[in-house]
Amino acid sequence: MVIVILLIYGATLEGAKDGIEFYMTPNFTKLGTPEVCEIIVSVLRGSWYMIFWVFTLGDGALLLKDLPQILRKLV
Repeated sequence: MVIVILLIYGATLEGAKDGIEFYMTPNFTKLGTPEVCEIIVSVLRGSWYMIFWVFTLGDGALLLKDLPQILRKLV
């Protein structure tokens, strides 16, 4: 409810239309600048670390889940 009230309040402020248009209209010419490329590379590098970390946790959980069955087969 609070979010809806803040959305309505923000949309009725002076200059809200300009701000919404600026937010919703991309400027593709800035994507080729070195600063933006550095940001994109750092975000991708960080996301790969996170993906592999989550996969490692998932593999460990699957191993623990199946560990009793694996041990029964070995004994």
